[in-house]
Amino acid sequence: MDRAFVDQLLEKLGPRYKAGDVIGDGLELRYRFGKAEFRPSRMVVAPGPKLLLGVDFRVPKGVEVSETEPLLKVLEEKSLLPRGFVRTGDQTAEMNTENGKASGFVRSLSYAWSATNLDEAAKQVRAIVESIDIPVVLGIHEAKDLIARDPPPPSIRSRPPEELLDNWEYTLVGGLLHSVNVVIDPNVRTLRIVSRKIVQKEEKPALKLAAVAKFLLRPKGAEVELVAVKRDDTEEVLVTVPAKNEALETAERMAKKVMIPIARV
Repeated sequence: MDRAFVDQLLEKLGPRYKAGDVIGDGLELRYRFGKAEFRPSRMVVAPGPKLLLGVDFRVPKGVEVSETEPLLKVLEEKSLLPRGFVRTGDQTAEMNTENGKASGFVRSLSYAWSATNLDEAAKQVRAIVESIDIPVVLGIHEAKDLIARDPPPPSIRSRPPEELLDNWEYTLVGGLLHSVNVVIDPNVRTLRIVSRKIVQKEEKPALKLAAVAKFLLRPKGAEVELVAVKRDDTEEVLVTVPAKNEALETAERMAKKVMIPIARV
């Protein structure tokens, strides 16, 4: 998955969107209306990059699955096909209550769209996520509820302070006299190296993670360099620390957290 593409897409989508769970090789987007909680949007950003959309039709007990066809036709002909989404899957399964009793069916359809342009991808996501209420429930949704509308420009207001996430800190060298920490700001996706020696503190300029293709742990005698390989193929040595297993493993945990590959060379 191209995390840089996801970050750039989220920036264009605005503060009502954020990254959600990893699903397969992709990352699901979360969205919220007003001040409600962020919820899964059923839109996944996958390698390619591609947008993958899952749409469930809930069919109550006593209703035939075939009765989903009129609403499905509207969804596809008025919203998905004109926007370039192609159907990639169609499965039906029985639904059961908590007591195990039959409670109708769910018809799950999947769609894919090649995200070749960031602006167009953001427009597609907002049109579908903000216009169509998923899952679609027979007897409740009407045809007009399945027609996607182009969105207004996203709000550019910054995230309120109470929504800001705490920094993630990873200690490569720990001690009272000398310490080295990698500090990640998940709100803006930046990395900083903070070093302390007795009472002196040294802090390097922040590095945007969107510019990093991978990290390297490169041996240098009894030490190891943490190197950022950027997307333009240039390298930046972030810090040099003693080549201890604790430092190497901590760097690898950091890279896994920010979803950027790391390799020992």
